[in-house]
Amino acid sequence: MAFTDSERATNLAALKWFLQRRRPTEDIRPKLDIGYALVGQTVDLFEIRPDWQDPTTTRHTPVARIRYIRSRAHWRLY
Repeated sequence: MAFTDSERATNLAALKWFLQRRRPTEDIRPKLDIGYALVGQTVDLFEIRPDWQDPTTTRHTPVARIRYIRSRAHWRLY
């Protein structure tokens, strides 16, 4: 089951706060950045970098997956 609207807003605010403190400085972001995707009850964290063979394209490399287990009311990190 997906998050309710209030749960989604709370989780997005916490996620944005977390990433804001860990993102590289503005001058480095074209070469290295971090991002996220929230799908259902899963948050995927990924690294964003230019492709080493073709710098005009970017790669999103998965770093972590965090899933909310509603039946146990806790988060699981993969």
